[in-house]
Amino acid sequence: MGRLAGKVAIITGAARGQGASEAELFVKEGAKVVITDMLEDEVKQVADTLNAQFGDVALGFKQNVAEETEWQETISKTIAKFGKVDVLVNNAGITGITPKKPEDYALSEYEKVMAVNATSNFLGIKYVVPEMKKIGGGSIINISSLAGIVGMGGFSGYSVSKGATRLLTKGAAVSLGADHIRVNSVHRCLC
Repeated sequence: MGRLAGKVAIITGAARGQGASEAELFVKEGAKVVITDMLEDEVKQVADTLNAQFGDVALGFKQNVAEETEWQETISKTIAKFGKVDVLVNNAGITGITPKKPEDYALSEYEKVMAVNATSNFLGIKYVVPEMKKIGGGSIINISSLAGIVGMGGFSGYSVSKGATRLLTKGAAVSLGADHIRVNSVHRCLC
């Protein structure tokens, strides 16, 4: 058995790339995973592949992480399928359409980046914490970026959203420590 034997994890943005790799690694370590993405066919294919290789270990479906009701549905589906939630990986994220100077950003584009990259993390935490408290603890991992620490030219909305993720993580970690819920962020590089 692996280090995550008996654990249930929700991983967003898991249709491909880093999220799909996270899901595979979690399953190899013994976890069951609920994986979501806006790319419905692709995320279901990732789940099907994991189930074919490892048994009934994955559930994949479409989720817009910026929508509150879809977070409620994701938590409900997870509990219905696997009975609990031990881990949340807030992996979903977007950079924005193309590199732009701040004065050239459309407000709608900026707001979309903030919704997907920052508000979604808040919503995930909001709805997973009550379930983690029921089982005595858990782990929340927010995927951030070095751009949230030092900034990234041409993607100011992305930098702001990842800076917000970093500080949300710190605040949640302080607030939830007494409940045995760890909250950490991973700062990846878009190099």
